[in-house]
Parts: sequence; C-alpha cells; structure tokens
Amino acid sequence: MVLFDHLSPRSFLAFRPYLGTASGSESAQFREVQKALGLRGHAGSPVFVAFRAAMQARALTLEQTYRDPSAAGALYRVAEALVDISEEFWQLNAVHVQIAERTIGQRPGTGGTTGVAYLAEGLESARAFPELWDVRTRL
Repeated sequence: MVLFDHLSPRSFLAFRPYLGTASGSESAQFREVQKALGLRGHAGSPVFVAFRAAMQARALTLEQTYRDPSAAGALYRVAEALVDISEEFWQLNAVHVQIAERTIGQRPGTGGTTGVAYLAEGLESARAFPELWDVRTRL
C-alpha cells in the first residue's frame, strides 16, 4: 500500500483503464482471508471456532481469559494475536479507503461500485473477531 500512497492521481488514472472491472473483492485469495476471518458473508470464522474450542477445553470464558491473563496463558496470547490480526486487517481496509479517495476522488470503483463510499461502508464490517472486541466492554 505504501507504493500507492505516493502515486499521484494522474499516474494512477494513466494505468487504471488496464484494470478493467477488476476489484480486490474478486480475488480468490482475498476471499479466503475474509472467510478465515469470518467477514463479508462468511459467518463464523473457522479460526475463532478453533480458538473457542480450545477455551472450552480449559473451561475458560473470554471474560476469565482477559481478567486473569496469567492463568489463561497461551490462550490469552492467542486472543491478543487475533485482535492484532483484526486490527491490521481493518487498518489495511482503512488505508485502502484513504488511497482510493486520494487517487480517484468520488469516481466509481473499478468493480462497478460507488468507489470510496462503498469502501468506507465496508469498514464497519471489516472488523474480525467481534467477540474479542466486545469483551473489553464487559471487563
């Protein structure tokens, strides 16, 4: 993304026609990442399901894991690693919104979407593992 951050609108618009109607959401690899994270129509992250099973095997709840990280041990560290992944993925999407606005303004997106508005709407649903974010409120 750093490369695109330094790309002028004129430079991007020079090669944009070669993208055709391609969009990141058409990428099989990107969809696999979304699936693993339980995002965009992929209900239930298999990663989080496995994490939840490991917690149940130790008879721990998320609240217990966060209230006593030393007792939860590796499960607490895994939970925080999942939060890191969620945050990094969200930040990737947020940077994409900024770069799109910087390079194309309010033009339509390459995938036939409304462009920046469409990308910005997706930020709300781009936060993986919502349970790990919600538990913070309950502590």
